[in-house]
Amino acid sequence: MGRSNRFIAVSSAAIFLTAGSGMAQAETLQEAVQVMLETNPEVRAVSTNRNIRDEIVRQARSDYYPKIDFEAGAGVQEFQTPEDASLDPRLYRLGLRQNLFTGFATKNNVRRTKAGVSASAYQIRDAADNTTLTASRAYLDVLLKEQIVDLADRNLVIHKRILDQIKLRSGSGVSRKADLDQIESRLSLAQSNVVNTKANLLDSQTAYLSVIGHVPKDLSSPKPLDEFMPADLEEAERLAVEQHPRLKSTNYDVEAREAQYDIAKAPYYPILDFELDKTWEDEIQVNATLDEQESWIAFLRLRWNLFNGMYDHARKKETAYQIDEAKEIRNNAYRQIIESVRLSWASYQAALDRLEYLQSRVDSAERTAKAYAKQWNIGQRTLLDVLDSEAETINAMEDLYEAQTEKQLAQYRILDGLGRLVPSLGLQYPEQAYLEQDESQQSASAETTEVQAVPEPAPAPAPAAPQEKKLGPG
Repeated sequence: MGRSNRFIAVSSAAIFLTAGSGMAQAETLQEAVQVMLETNPEVRAVSTNRNIRDEIVRQARSDYYPKIDFEAGAGVQEFQTPEDASLDPRLYRLGLRQNLFTGFATKNNVRRTKAGVSASAYQIRDAADNTTLTASRAYLDVLLKEQIVDLADRNLVIHKRILDQIKLRSGSGVSRKADLDQIESRLSLAQSNVVNTKANLLDSQTAYLSVIGHVPKDLSSPKPLDEFMPADLEEAERLAVEQHPRLKSTNYDVEAREAQYDIAKAPYYPILDFELDKTWEDEIQVNATLDEQESWIAFLRLRWNLFNGMYDHARKKETAYQIDEAKEIRNNAYRQIIESVRLSWASYQAALDRLEYLQSRVDSAERTAKAYAKQWNIGQRTLLDVLDSEAETINAMEDLYEAQTEKQLAQYRILDGLGRLVPSLGLQYPEQAYLEQDESQQSASAETTEVQAVPEPAPAPAPAAPQEKKLGPG
């Protein structure tokens, strides 16, 4: 794309963004993230999944309650006798069935579905932290690109001022034609850099619009989150293993699979139900006489499958393998989280080290640029020295801004790796991300019921199938 066409494209897009700027609401990072959490499709999808799982728990609990059925019927019956007769029978039946024992299937099914709810809640937190990191990256990138645009504008102003000085000198016969050609060339480059930096800013604004949902306007630099940072890498890894919602979610997935395994053992036990039936029968005969019968029956019903074509045995082995699969998924999550924390910590430390040196570089470059400008005015420095010193100052400041952004973004990545980015920003997860024990501030209960991820990601063997005996091969 040619320079003129590029400028037209940038200008057109800028008009579009400016036109939509009236819809912008977010000014702080917290406000932007809050808008994102409320509208992000991924977060809304996992939140809906939590609602679904809540209803599945209620379905599982329904097996604790009796089942009541009502039946009614009416018809005509004719039969041959020495005197032909017919009847109009009517039937009403009310039945109640209460399960007393299912081989612990109901109990374990409730445990399985509740573990699914807990897993879903932590999946919401994981999705919220991840999308918050994405939103933070978009937010910081816009701020960085705005700083770079300011630098480009500053550089252009400096070159215009130098051009004016050279023109004055040329008018008085002091400056050389070569200096004029040189500054005009550098000025064109500065003007081109302004166009490029504004195009890059527009790209960042567009990315912001895609993530947050509206055009950025009046963004403010967020404060560092130093107070939430772990003391060292070892503490960061420990906190990640203890707190990361993805690990907690996989812990509950393992628990759900273990409950499913116990459900698969239920067919090895008998089923015991209490049943109560009340029946009313009316028979209206041809002579209009009414024959009424009323009865009721209450009994305990015991059922015990003795052979099911080896289905129960295969089902139990299947669920044992599913436990092993869930543990491997948990181990993989552990490795990914540790890797992410270590890489983010390395990036954070590198940014801290760079900042110290880059600040010194900026200070030195600014002093050099000022000194060269004075020396050029008295003929002790060439124009090239002045231009190069100004370019060095701009480049040093740009590198400093990028390192500052990288340091802040590395903090966010570390906190995301610890599973606490959203609360570190002073925000709340979506409502569905909280469990009952969270609302009552009894989080210790969850910690004691979940299967903890071990520091060593070695695969854990599936539990051996218990040696229950069944009357028949199963």
